[in-house]
Amino acid sequence: MKILSAYLSAANVAVVSFLSGKNIHYDGSKQKLEQRISFTDLILDAPAEHFHLQTPGLTREGSVQAIDQLLVLQSEWIGLEKELGDSLYVDTLPHEGDIKQAILTLDKGDAWDRIFQGHWRKAVGLHKALQRTKLKMPGQKRIEQFEKIIKLICIDLSTPPIKWVLLSLILNGLRAEQTQYDG
Repeated sequence: MKILSAYLSAANVAVVSFLSGKNIHYDGSKQKLEQRISFTDLILDAPAEHFHLQTPGLTREGSVQAIDQLLVLQSEWIGLEKELGDSLYVDTLPHEGDIKQAILTLDKGDAWDRIFQGHWRKAVGLHKALQRTKLKMPGQKRIEQFEKIIKLICIDLSTPPIKWVLLSLILNGLRAEQTQYDG
């Protein structure tokens, strides 16, 4: 057990030394180490025919932070998609304006006369069209799901998966002054 502990301690010192020598932030946590491993796996899985496209962009100031922010964005996107995908169809979402209008309509509250209002029925119908199982639910719950859909749309589902965006940044270079992922 002491041998294993000494081996792991030496490996940790080597990792910390290497990363600090490359100006890569590492706080010693298991989560950061797993992120670095995931990033390394992504690089190793890149097609060899694209290696000639790599640039020194990754050595620029702020590139590591941009990659960390992309990882956070990716995990947020995957989490939202999974959470919504359990109860709603998220493959073809309605226009963002229609969802915002439905939120405004449903935000007026669950009064007894709402079922007689066309815009209320339209908002509920929009939500029911997205539901996997057509369940009756209060307007506030529908609003919460619509707001999560808006958040998912703002992350932009039409772009390629974040890992390919990350790979594109690696292969085509990073411009630290152009990173707009300020959280």
